[in-house]
Amino acid sequence: MPVTAPTPPSPERPDASPLLARVGRMARVGGWIWELATGEISWSDETCRLHDLPPGHRPSQREALGCFAPEARLAIQTALDQAIASGDAWDLELPLITATGRRIWVRCQGEADREPTPAGAQTVRLVGSFQDVTPQRRLWAELEGHRQRLRALYESTPALLHSVDTHGHLLAVSDLWLRHFGYTRDEVIGRPLAAFMPADSAAALIVRQLPLLWQDGGCNEQALQLRCADGQLRDVLMSATTEYDAQHQPLRALASLVDVTDDLRRQSELTRERSLRAEIEHHAEELRRLLHERSEMLDVLAHEVRLPLNSASAALQSASTALEGQAAPVLRERLARAEAVISQVLGGVDNTLAAATSLAGAASVAAQDTDIDTLIAVCLADLPREARARVRIERQSSTRTALMDMSLMRLAVRNLLGNALKYSAASTPVWLRVLDVEEPPAIVFEVEDQGPGIAEGVRARLFQRGARAGQAREGTHGLGLYIVRRVLELHQGRAELARSSASGSVLRLVVPQGAD
Repeated sequence: MPVTAPTPPSPERPDASPLLARVGRMARVGGWIWELATGEISWSDETCRLHDLPPGHRPSQREALGCFAPEARLAIQTALDQAIASGDAWDLELPLITATGRRIWVRCQGEADREPTPAGAQTVRLVGSFQDVTPQRRLWAELEGHRQRLRALYESTPALLHSVDTHGHLLAVSDLWLRHFGYTRDEVIGRPLAAFMPADSAAALIVRQLPLLWQDGGCNEQALQLRCADGQLRDVLMSATTEYDAQHQPLRALASLVDVTDDLRRQSELTRERSLRAEIEHHAEELRRLLHERSEMLDVLAHEVRLPLNSASAALQSASTALEGQAAPVLRERLARAEAVISQVLGGVDNTLAAATSLAGAASVAAQDTDIDTLIAVCLADLPREARARVRIERQSSTRTALMDMSLMRLAVRNLLGNALKYSAASTPVWLRVLDVEEPPAIVFEVEDQGPGIAEGVRARLFQRGARAGQAREGTHGLGLYIVRRVLELHQGRAELARSSASGSVLRLVVPQGAD
């Protein structure tokens, strides 16, 4: 270490009293003096003991500086140079290596003694102390380790945690907080919590919630909104507790958050669902009322229209039978035409009633043992007399009865016969066949005509409402084949187009007979 000061005479230094020596030993504090004029360094006995050297040891300048750990030498050299040059005092904690190789920490303090000269004040000696602070440093290191572990625990805890100072600035946040809201720690630490809120939540936090937090020492489930990094708003409930100093002044607040965004959304959806359910129930009640009115109107239609038509049809058939062979051909033709028209109207009324009542909304039927020949006879009786004469019955099954709904199957078979008769020449016959199927067991009705066939574009939607097998000569609603399909669906069966060509078509009804 360079010495630039002049060499004044060495002052006498009284020996330390035994009491001071004892106090120094108890406090592990030792003293030292460095006379700049002679370069002599004196250590007290306690300073020698701190260096693991015998009392009375007098080190050289090189030895004294060499006791400091290499990483500390620049700091002590700088402090010495400034003290010699300008009289600055110092107070440093530095690592030191003793004569036995122990590494300790010392608090090294020093100040300069200066004397006046013609050119100004001059430093003549440096006086200072050593204090072994290794236990304090060890304790500080342990405390720092605990602090770091607590901080790591705080940050890694599976909860949305943050702490704020008395100005509402974020001091710490948990990792889950960052992940949940999409920020990095550098983006949030030191910034106001209000900066991450919409204007109304920020105003509530600053004006009401933070003052109450410092005043009351905590809060429970305060509603806030926080803005995520992607701009999305999340609804949270904040609970917090305040930490105070010894004078009961607030230092910081530790807060935990619960994200209730999804709960609020579900609650809102539940409220909407309840409102919608109430509206649906109201509409359902109104629909039930309308259906009841419709049912009453259908009853009127069935009684006031169908019954007179049946009577008129029966009267025409009776008149036609009575006049057979007696009336002129023109009269018989007109009677037959009137009978056909009434039969067509009756069929349309039956189809309309069936579509509006027994077929609409039903899932299945209560099938009963039905005599097949009786079913065929009833279907033929529904046809005009001239049309009835064109139907040929082929019984390829010896089965007498089958499980079905008589009234609905009557509609289905009659509609197929009516279509076949309508779309084929009046001089050609129509066949109604009855067959058995074993796997799975079923009774099958086939209706075959010699008409022009069903157009390719119609086949895919043949059994849909409004579809027609050909060019109808009268205006119809296309309910016939739709009702056929619905009747077979209610019987867990099927209606299908078995064959169609320019020489005729075959439509098939398959009615299952085995138990499910």
